[in-house]
Amino acid sequence: DESLSNLFRVRIRLGLLDNPWEVSYNKVPFSKVVSKEHTELALEAARQSIVLLKNDNNMLPFKKTISSLAVIGPNANATFDLLGNYAAQPKKIVSIVEGIRSKLPSLKIQMEKGCNEVWCDSTTNFPSAVSAAQSSDAILLVMGIRTCAYDPICWIGIKEIEGEQKDRTSLKLPGYQMQLIHEVLAAAKGKPVAVALINGGSITMDGWLESVPAMFTAFYPGEQGGNAIADVLFGDYNPGGRLTTSWVKSETDLPDYLNPAMKDRTYRYMTTYKPLFPFGYGMSYTQFEYTNLVIDATSIKPCQSVKVEVTVTNTGSLYGEEVVQVYLQQDSSLQGPNIQLAQFDRIALSPNESKRVTLEIMPREMARFDSKQGKVVDPGKITVSVGGGQPEFNDKVLKTALLVTGDVTPLVSC
Repeated sequence: DESLSNLFRVRIRLGLLDNPWEVSYNKVPFSKVVSKEHTELALEAARQSIVLLKNDNNMLPFKKTISSLAVIGPNANATFDLLGNYAAQPKKIVSIVEGIRSKLPSLKIQMEKGCNEVWCDSTTNFPSAVSAAQSSDAILLVMGIRTCAYDPICWIGIKEIEGEQKDRTSLKLPGYQMQLIHEVLAAAKGKPVAVALINGGSITMDGWLESVPAMFTAFYPGEQGGNAIADVLFGDYNPGGRLTTSWVKSETDLPDYLNPAMKDRTYRYMTTYKPLFPFGYGMSYTQFEYTNLVIDATSIKPCQSVKVEVTVTNTGSLYGEEVVQVYLQQDSSLQGPNIQLAQFDRIALSPNESKRVTLEIMPREMARFDSKQGKVVDPGKITVSVGGGQPEFNDKVLKTALLVTGDVTPLVSC
């Protein structure tokens, strides 16, 4: 009922139940939709969504002094494939090649898709991609999957891999994409190489992740995706995005879809297998340090909130954004999740700059679901972890203890 009320409240505010000619939103000119302000917002949204997954030996960002770059892969010059499902048709979609060319006009760019499309069901064009890698100073591999968005050809050809009413038959890169990665890496012979993923759902990487020195996912970055990726690739924007799901190592790590039990579903109940990249994960071109964790109460009652404070310092040499994350781990004897995100805050820091961050943990963040009482807050010990990721996968997090006293309390009573 609550969700239904929220839905119709928004519909009423948008005027979807009124006569169209009486609704002010229908009178907004297209020039307003594609205004400079909105284009800049699209660019910032794309930048902030990019997640740096791997960066061995600080391979990224690429130096702007390189004279040539090979952009290889089925999404190398994609436009529609940068849009997510349910995307309207923008006035202009900036491809990755176009974004790079706009940033570095004098850079020689060789674009070779290698595959005709993301299905990559043929290796016929691999030699051209390998040749481009051999004759360039650096290589960007643009791999991934697709959803149809606004592309009518995609819908007609049923070439969508993920989307509404579209189950994925595999979490691997489609077709011969992995083989293309290996052949290009072999041709690179020590040159700077990075992989950019265009995707919505997670991707398994068995057989190629260990060979790739640097990688980021842009998800479906939208109309300004090409400019955003170019900014990250050449260091004009330091990526600070974090994963909102856990990426598994293998499809066999996922529980049976027909089994409704929560065990191993989502990061909160995952115990049997370790994820490839956990929920909340993301790297940066700089480094952050956490110090002086303080909690304003060590013992509270079920309906009370508690504040935590921590100092975050940019100890690296570049401006960057950090996502401060607060996780709760309750006593293992309870029936709730093993761990859950309670609060987070995204902050920006210059080199050597520090910021004191305060986050409040409300009763709803400490609650679990009970089949009889709905959401309840349990008494017991809670470990509060504060840092740049989950405590199990990040050795720089700080921890403190919190005790909840009293009885099991329904959240509605708070």
